[in-house]
Amino acid sequence: MVRAVKKYAATQLQKRKYDIVIIDTAPGAHCDIIHALEGANVVVSVTEPTPFGIHDLKRILELITFLSSKPTSNNIIINRSDLTSQKLPFDKIAKDYDSSILGKIPMSREVQLSYAEGIPVIKKFPRAEITIQFENIFKKLEGAIS
Repeated sequence: MVRAVKKYAATQLQKRKYDIVIIDTAPGAHCDIIHALEGANVVVSVTEPTPFGIHDLKRILELITFLSSKPTSNNIIINRSDLTSQKLPFDKIAKDYDSSILGKIPMSREVQLSYAEGIPVIKKFPRAEITIQFENIFKKLEGAIS
């Protein structure tokens, strides 16, 4: 599926319809991740603050290192960042894999409500703290892309 999406995206890029293509995969470290990473200039790994999340994050960052034949911007977003009070080694992992932490997204009632209504949180709650956090992540991602 990822190969088909990338092939379609390549034709659209040739037609100059888009400047950026974002390929999202299912959670975990699996074959689709490998196909998605091929040719990527910027990678954003979204993880959760759990032992399983850390395990998968490390596997993905190792894949990036192994597959990369050119410099790739590696980035991390920690989703549901306040899921646990346990201190997890994200800063060390980012340093070990030459990655940047773009931001942390805490659990949020605003996200739940907007998701339930099918409205982006930044539209439904434009002044909420969670919206500010998303905007900050976006600005950092813009910097990684340019």
